[in-house]
Amino acid sequence: MEINKIKKKLINYRIIEGERTMRMTEFYKELSIATGITQADIKIVSNAIFKEIKKQVALGEKINITGFGSFTGKDCQAKRFYNPANEEYEILPEHIRPSFRASKTFREECKGN
Repeated sequence: MEINKIKKKLINYRIIEGERTMRMTEFYKELSIATGITQADIKIVSNAIFKEIKKQVALGEKINITGFGSFTGKDCQAKRFYNPANEEYEILPEHIRPSFRASKTFREECKGN
């Protein structure tokens, strides 16, 4: 097979240098196959879950999903920084930085693969 055809095939599968990225549509499809629920319903539920996680983390809450991991928001203090674009010092206001920590079970399952 010609190298360009192989590269094109790998790009279609989103495999570049040994890495594979699953897109949301592929994620919905896999969940649909595993559960027997339509992709449209999976999309609605998944988006609601992600939206709620984002909302709670932004409010400073911790979300713990047993066997998967926890989502938290870490407080970051205001910082002064130099912006070379306009050659001025600016202040980055305090904010919450989202963080995810995989559970021990999840980490152990990943080590097995």
